[in-house]
Amino acid sequence: MTAERDASGRAVVHAKVHNTGGRTLDLTGALKMSQVSGTISAGPYPVDSGKSLAPGQSASVDVIVTDQVADGPWNVSLTLKSGLLEVTHGARITYRRGRAWPRQSFHILIKESRCTGDSSGHRRLWSS
Repeated sequence: MTAERDASGRAVVHAKVHNTGGRTLDLTGALKMSQVSGTISAGPYPVDSGKSLAPGQSASVDVIVTDQVADGPWNVSLTLKSGLLEVTHGARITYRRGRAWPRQSFHILIKESRCTGDSSGHRRLWSS
């Protein structure tokens, strides 16, 4: 995940998603934030929807934080959904004007033969 402020000062989170499964993903989801030292929380903020990822494709998923938030650090939780699949990834981010900090990516894997019914146990998540 990448955290940055755009030219107008809005907080934005970008996550690079790669579909390693055998089916197209129609991504939706939300981002939640909680301050590392304190009790402040923010969100959920919707993921920029309308992204479809064919098997093997990658794309950036963007979340605009509509509230005024401090630079952080923040613990964030990004949940992405596609049909019965739901994957949550956590990270610690800090906003810096004009540059991104830190960078992480995560991948979604759908086991082709078990895509219907209860999706628990049929997804893998890792970060690099």
